[in-house]
Amino acid sequence: MTSAPVTLMDLLDRRAASSTGKYHFLKDGRDVTATIGYAALRTHAQAVANQLRHQVGEGCRALLLYPPGLDVLPAFFGCMNAGIIAVPVPPPDGVRLKHSLPRLQGIVADAEADVILTTAGLQQDLEGRLSEAMPQVHWIATDILEAADAPDFKRPDITSESLAYLQYTSGSTSAPRGVMLSHGNVLANLAYLQEGFACDAGSVCVTWMPYFHDYGLVEGLLQPMFSGADCYVLSPLTLLKRPIRWLEAMDRFGGTHTHAPNFAYELCLERVTAEQRETLDLSRWRVAGNGAEPVRAETLRRFTEAFGPQGFQAETFYPAYGMAEATLFVTARAHSQSPRASRLSAEALELNHIVLANDTAPESTTRTVVSCGVPRPGTDLRIVDPATGRTCAPDTVGELWISSPSVGLGYWRRPEETEATFRARLTDSPDAGHFLRTGDLGFLKDGELHITGRLKDLIVVAGVNHYPQDLEWTVLETCPDLRREHCAAFSVERNAEERLVILAEAGKRAKDWEAAFGIIRQAVARSHGLAAAEILILERGQIRKTSSGKVQRRACRQAYLDDELKCVARWSREQASSAQTDRLTGPELRDWLSRALGRMLSLAPEAIDRQAPFAELGLGSRSAVALVAALEDHLGGATLDPTLLWQHPTIAALADFLSGAEMKPAQVAANTVTRL
Repeated sequence: MTSAPVTLMDLLDRRAASSTGKYHFLKDGRDVTATIGYAALRTHAQAVANQLRHQVGEGCRALLLYPPGLDVLPAFFGCMNAGIIAVPVPPPDGVRLKHSLPRLQGIVADAEADVILTTAGLQQDLEGRLSEAMPQVHWIATDILEAADAPDFKRPDITSESLAYLQYTSGSTSAPRGVMLSHGNVLANLAYLQEGFACDAGSVCVTWMPYFHDYGLVEGLLQPMFSGADCYVLSPLTLLKRPIRWLEAMDRFGGTHTHAPNFAYELCLERVTAEQRETLDLSRWRVAGNGAEPVRAETLRRFTEAFGPQGFQAETFYPAYGMAEATLFVTARAHSQSPRASRLSAEALELNHIVLANDTAPESTTRTVVSCGVPRPGTDLRIVDPATGRTCAPDTVGELWISSPSVGLGYWRRPEETEATFRARLTDSPDAGHFLRTGDLGFLKDGELHITGRLKDLIVVAGVNHYPQDLEWTVLETCPDLRREHCAAFSVERNAEERLVILAEAGKRAKDWEAAFGIIRQAVARSHGLAAAEILILERGQIRKTSSGKVQRRACRQAYLDDELKCVARWSREQASSAQTDRLTGPELRDWLSRALGRMLSLAPEAIDRQAPFAELGLGSRSAVALVAALEDHLGGATLDPTLLWQHPTIAALADFLSGAEMKPAQVAANTVTRL
């Protein structure tokens, strides 16, 4: 019997020697434009390792800064082959450079990174722009290294306990911290994933999730290698631009496994038309993982109803729970069970008690919580009172504590936080060993984990707990013209009073917001017994989110307190206000862009400054990609680079570029340089 791999390099060696599985990159989500097998990947990784040895010493940290595609894979394994600690990070957002650059600088400083690995194209584009902020960092373009650069390859002395990479947390509740993950941690989690989602060499995996997020790296890229499966990789921008391409890839390539946060399934419901659905065959789809943010029972139901005629089955959904501190995977539904949810008494839940609601109970008095399934064998999962450290009684909400071989080594160079988070002990069972405190609240029912919220996100009014995600769901369900999954509820203290504040982004259509304010207030009061103190309808792109789509409620709260939010309309107990800007005129393309942008931001076209950068108007990365897609349709099927707005960042500049160039559709794509 073949022994299990001890390190990730052992895993790659094994696949290079025996597996026919490959990685494929789908440009625009359609055509395969790059393919790499495991043997070629290993050779390229060895070339990267040799180049690293010439630049930095063993044990140094290397930032992985890559565009969507396959180039990050040789860099990731090249680091390990050189004894270098990989640090996957997102390329700075060209639309919001002033927002994304500080986070990147913070990671460079925290990790004390010595080198940045990237592509030649990105190096040319970014090195000059970032050199002043990060002058001490070397740059290496790994995509231009040849296999001939690897003849003198020598592997360092690495064991299962050796540090493999730093996974910086997405920062949903705090500043990003580097989770230290060993080779053993990652391999243990990959084994959990393989069993939990029934993946094998015959599976066909499809992923669009970014490599710098734990979900995208571990499940999206490493799990196919562990199972020896084929993997088709799309750009995250493709999903945001045209979500139909994700589903088309599942159809065209016979995809069996794919994973995504809840918002991606909502995006398909919102943007995939009935005509597009009819072209799909999803009958080979076996696993649709749903994790990284609250799983909505309504989303599972609506997606199954919408795509059921195309062969998608309810049993395909695998609600799951995981986190970077545990490498990724903690629980998923059992293979023998369909996705399940519990309909609970809202009043009892607010008091941390689990009481099943009566079948006849009104919706406004209940909360539906989806089961995230069962832990893998070898995982010790407890529900604990966060104040006392004692195991909670049955049918009680508490903090989730876990112990497993895939729990990381701690936070990079943060011994006090590591001790508090990774070394917790139960006061009623001190001999049970160390536990990871997740900061997530939930309960166990029939052995299955149900997540109810974040410990630090709780809204406590008059001694009663209120879960912000429940309030947010009420708001979004009450007012369908709000943007789905873009709502944040939190409390602030004013005049010795806890005040409920609700932020929500406007949808695509104009709205009588004065009437909406009244509807939202009534729904929140009726369903939760709370009076909203202030409601802000925001421009698109204002709700702070992590790279995986989680709402950053603390960041939203801080932006509110710092008066940094751009509002479409605002209601408070004290006042209501609105803003107008001067009317501008222009040629046809500028007019169209103003109208399209106005619909996205819920602003009148004349209220949009055509000389203002898209980022300052509140257009985030997702919305920018959606605007490019709409522009393609307006130009009669042109193929535009999804980052076009980053190069021509105002309506005036974009209109001048497109109309002045007088390009045919194919020429537009050929002359657009990718910037990230």
